[in-house]
Amino acid sequence: MPVSNDIANCTAMLDALYLCATPPKQFSNLYLYGSYSPCSDERHNLSVCMSAKVQSDPEEAKRILKDLIVLRGEKDMRLRENSPTDKTVWNLKSKGEEGWF
Repeated sequence: MPVSNDIANCTAMLDALYLCATPPKQFSNLYLYGSYSPCSDERHNLSVCMSAKVQSDPEEAKRILKDLIVLRGEKDMRLRENSPTDKTVWNLKSKGEEGWF
C-alpha cells in the first residue's frame, strides 16, 4: 500500500518538471547560461519522490524524502556559488555624485 500524501506528495515535483520543460523556462535558461536545461534534476526528484511514495513503511518513505531534501539544499548552495549571475553588478554609493539631482 502506498504511503499517504501527507508523507510523500509528488505533485510539487511533477509541477517542477512540467515548468522546467516549458518554453519560457528553457529560453530563460538559454539566455542566462547559454544552453537549454535537460531538466535532469527535476526528473531525478520526481523519481525519488515516486520511489518514496510506493514504500509500505512510512518511516522509510520519510528517510528517502529527507535525503532528497538535504541533497537538493546542498546542490542549490553549490549552484549559487558558481552562478555567473550571482555576483553583485551595482556598487552602492553613500552620497550622490556632484551635479546629480
